[in-house]
Parts: sequence; structure tokens; C-alpha cells
Amino acid sequence: MFDPRILFIAIWSTQIVGFTLGGGDFYPLAIETWFAFLLGMAGFYVGCTLPPRGHGPAQHRAIDTPRELAVIRRFFRSAMFLYFVACAVAITQIVGILGPEVLFDGDFPRLRQAVIVDFLGERELFSSIRVFYFGVGLAVFQLTYATTFGRGERLAVFLVGLLSAIATTGRLYLLLYILATAYLLYRQKLVSMRSVALIFVGFFSMFFLVALAFDKGGGESESVSGQLVWNAQVYFMSSLACFNNYVVTGAQETYGGILVPNVLRQAIELLGVTMAEKPNLLPFAMVPMQCNTYTALFPLFHDLGFAGVFFGFVAIGCMHTFLWLKQQVAGSPLSMFAYAISLYPLAMSMFEDAYFSSPGFWVMLWIPPLALHLYRLAVAQPRRPPAAFRVARPHRSA
Repeated sequence: MFDPRILFIAIWSTQIVGFTLGGGDFYPLAIETWFAFLLGMAGFYVGCTLPPRGHGPAQHRAIDTPRELAVIRRFFRSAMFLYFVACAVAITQIVGILGPEVLFDGDFPRLRQAVIVDFLGERELFSSIRVFYFGVGLAVFQLTYATTFGRGERLAVFLVGLLSAIATTGRLYLLLYILATAYLLYRQKLVSMRSVALIFVGFFSMFFLVALAFDKGGGESESVSGQLVWNAQVYFMSSLACFNNYVVTGAQETYGGILVPNVLRQAIELLGVTMAEKPNLLPFAMVPMQCNTYTALFPLFHDLGFAGVFFGFVAIGCMHTFLWLKQQVAGSPLSMFAYAISLYPLAMSMFEDAYFSSPGFWVMLWIPPLALHLYRLAVAQPRRPPAAFRVARPHRSA
């Protein structure tokens, strides 16, 4: 079920079905758009054939020493305690910026608008909300060791991660969290395929409930059913329609390209090469609905044309298949974690680029594994050298 080839075709086939059946309320796709679409799919499957296949059954790394178990449990419990302290500080800062009436009166649309304005401005709120991003990564990483903990603690960790994802005010981290946890629990044989299906049903229900709570599409329809239809159209079909708008009009052309993140542009400037910053949010397009996400095809096509689409998706397919095969053979928590978080950009590829656009996003997710590694080094006891290298102590004379 979690094979990247199956996920990729399941995700992108929705576009084939949707637009070949008429495209609903969207403008028809140009021939060049279909060509880029099919080129990307072909490139992905070519990339899937490149990593060498391993031989033999999958191995599962056992954490079987009592000391290692104790170190892992102590690390995660300490990390969760520090995270709760950070959450308390972050919530205090958010209340100080917005005021308690915005945060606690249930006016979610107003809260969402405040977050958007902050993101496009000084980003005072963003620095506090990033604490919850870390909580999502910490919960996902702890669930790679799910068999190390009891059922009650696993449930508590799952809820902490879920609430953290909701607290980010966006549904992207919620998608990442649900995908990663469903895979990790199924991979460790803690849930069945039926349970995974129920998890995804719960996710889609929560996805649209959050949309209603934050009044997404409220201005487009006066009824709840109309809002739900509008959100379904926007999130499942508008991104390819926006990409088609760029292919046809070129209106979203960005000087300096899209692929290079702003943090790298700033580093390049230190070498004396000036690159204009790319926008934090891409411009809106009317397709005829208003949308500003353009699928993972957009940055590759924008900067490198059709060749960039093909070879970019070759690289993406190769990466996902390598991680998939690695976790099958190694079975280590780190290999499972790497594949778990890679499911997010794969699922998002139909909506927008999550591979190249935000390096800070990935740095945040890898902080917990790095912290565990450093913690292990800090608590490791030096081992006695082999007998052949020991220096004999002199005996005292009587």
C-alpha cells in the first residue's frame, strides 16, 4: 500500500480522471500541459527502476539491550517534557501578540487571517508557531520506536502530534503527520490495513472540518455543502489548472527562477552574486477559481522546461524508491523515519512543490533524530579496551 509507485499513480490519476471527464469548473488543459504531465509521470517511473533491488527477506533491527531501551525512553520523555515547556512559552507569546480574545473566543477565520498577515509581514507569530512544527516531527520520530513503548504512551504521543499539527493552523503538517503515522504503525504491525483506511477517513473528515472552521470558501458559497464542494475542487484540481495557466500565459514568471530557495540565494550573495528573492507565496491565478498552488511540475518547468520536468521526476522517483527499499531491508527506526516523512512531498506533488521550496521545513523535522544521536553520544560510557591493548598495572612489592 505504501509503495511509492502505487501512491504516485493513485494521487496523479485523480487529475487524469477529473480533467478527462470535463474538468468541472476549470479551463481545459493545453496540449503542452498534458505533455508535461505525462513526461513527469514517465520520469517518475523511470527513476523507480534505477535503485538496485536488495536480496533476501527484510530484516528488523531489534533494540534488545536493556540499557539502549532505557536511553531511548529517557530521551523521548525528556524531549516531550521540554516540548511542553516550549509550548507554554509559545502560547504565552501568541496570546501576547494577538490578545486572548482572538485565541480563545473561537473565531478561527480571524485567527487564520492573522497568521497569513504575519507570514507575509514581520513573522512574529511564525517564530512561536514553529514550536508546534517541532512537536509534529518529535511525535513522528518517537512513533518510529512505537514498539518500545506501551499502548497508553503510544496513544499519548499520537495525540500530542495530532494536536501539534492542528496548532500549526495549516493542514499541510496534518497531512504529513497522518501519512507518516499511518505508515509507521502499519510497518511495525501495530495496526491493520483496515485501521489505516479508518485513519485516512478520519483525516479527510478532519481536513474538511478544519476548512469549515477556518471558513475556507465561505465567500464562495452560502451553504456548508457548497463550501465542501468548493474546497474539494480547489484542493484536488485547481493546482494543475494553475500550472496550465502558467504554461499558456507565462504570467507567473519569476526573475531568478523558483528552484533555488531564498536561504541559498542569500548565501550566494556572500560570494558576490546577486539573486533576487523569490516570493514567499506564488501569485494567484483565476482558473476561473482563485488559486496559487501549481503542482511540483511548476518549478521544474519554470526553470528548466520539459527536460527539467522529466529528469527532475526521474530524481524524485529514484529517491523515493531508494528510501522504500532501504526501509524494507534495514528495518531500522532511522530508515523508517526517512521514508515516513518522504511520503509528504510525494502526496503534495499534485498540489505544490514540497521538495525544493522550504529547506527549513526539512531541517526542523530532522532535529529530533540528530538530538537522539547527540544524546546517545553524551550518555555513552567508554568501553574497556581489548585485553591485548590493556596496560598491566605494576604490582607493589611486599
